[in-house]
Amino acid sequence: MPTTAPRRRGRAPVLVLVVGLGPTLVACGGAGAPGGAGGPGGAEAPGSSSSPAATASPEPGTSPGVSPSYEVGGAARAAVDTMLARRAQAVRERDEAAFLATVDDRDPRLVAQQRTLYANLAQLRLARYDYETTADQLLPDPVRRAGPREPVVRFQTIERTQVADALTGAVGNVVRMTYVRRAGQWLVGRETAPEPVAGVPGQLRPWFGGPVDVADRGTLVVLTDAADAGLADDLADIVEDAVTADAALLQVEPDRQVLVDATGNGPAVRLNTVDEEEAAAIYTGVFDLDAQGHRTTSSGGTIRINPDLTAAELTGDPGLLRHEVVHLLLRRYTGALPMWLSEGTAEYARWYPLTTSDLRVAPELWRRVQAAPRQLPGAGVFQLDPAVNYLVSQAAAQHLLARGGPVALRSLLEGYRTGAAAGTGPEDGDLTDRLLDDVYDTTEAEVVDGAWDALGRLDR
Repeated sequence: MPTTAPRRRGRAPVLVLVVGLGPTLVACGGAGAPGGAGGPGGAEAPGSSSSPAATASPEPGTSPGVSPSYEVGGAARAAVDTMLARRAQAVRERDEAAFLATVDDRDPRLVAQQRTLYANLAQLRLARYDYETTADQLLPDPVRRAGPREPVVRFQTIERTQVADALTGAVGNVVRMTYVRRAGQWLVGRETAPEPVAGVPGQLRPWFGGPVDVADRGTLVVLTDAADAGLADDLADIVEDAVTADAALLQVEPDRQVLVDATGNGPAVRLNTVDEEEAAAIYTGVFDLDAQGHRTTSSGGTIRINPDLTAAELTGDPGLLRHEVVHLLLRRYTGALPMWLSEGTAEYARWYPLTTSDLRVAPELWRRVQAAPRQLPGAGVFQLDPAVNYLVSQAAAQHLLARGGPVALRSLLEGYRTGAAAGTGPEDGDLTDRLLDDVYDTTEAEVVDGAWDALGRLDR
């Protein structure tokens, strides 16, 4: 049963599932607190391909500022590239004056926005920061008080940012910047968040938006809104504890190389495909982009926390992050595991030492669980009813761990990874049958029976 999250940072409340993208669950007997957790961890969200053309109407006192007589192209782009190189160097060298010198000072709101952007970037240890443009010219956004002799232009622009130690490479983002020429000098005349491409937002970019606070623990970096004083350090403590607990539970090596984005500087994550419910958190890989905005190389991972969760919710339920940390610890298997196994293992750890028999669900959800198809939910159907499918997956993982412990589980994970390397997809039923037989001397049908036996003991 969805619950309405408290309002945070002035945004409208949204429906979020309290646990692991799954059902509203509360521990029986008062053990364990309800909270939000989990997104489709390990399931990589599609990346943006390019920034769409602008359609914004001019604001009061602005004009499109496009000069039909001005020949934009090579010369303008070369000058913009030179300006962007100075801008990136200013970020790397912590030179605020040089950074703001690349910003059109006729727009006070733009200057304030860019000052905040610089201040946010200045808190990060950056291994890389630069820009790349292409010759593709897009419809410029309105620039404040741009006259007929002050042309504006917008090129496809990629920003690359690598947070040292936390990310393995630069995260590429299509940025929506319009450039204006003032007194013969090209400047940033406007910057807005790019619109989603095919409904998909861009990648990690929490440094663009409102002021942030940063907790830097080396390979673990946490960003929160500056207004949430102390939250970044609190969340860093929780993540470190979650890594220790989950690594011990699954008997795997600890991994703390991740950037956690708990800011309001980005959209919430959609939970499923049939309504507006949102995830409480999600672990996903991030990537560099080529000049056209297409993904190239992996740059590491990030945990994105729903900006509508309150600071009290984030710190009051450490289990919220235990689910996502499992995806971090098992990221070497990303793309190789069937969704029921990846999400089920994360949900098992999220609630441990509780099991499904310790959890209470709403009667309506219990009926849906009992009426669900008796099968392990794959990627094709998982998001149609995540409240049910996360429970089913948790029960299946619980059954396997009770049968063989973490050693057998790791053998199963490695089997799927070997299969993926040989070209066999994680949802291939023959592969699952073979691995379950080899590792557990069981069948998928027996795992399903074990899962529903556990689900039949849910409290309601």
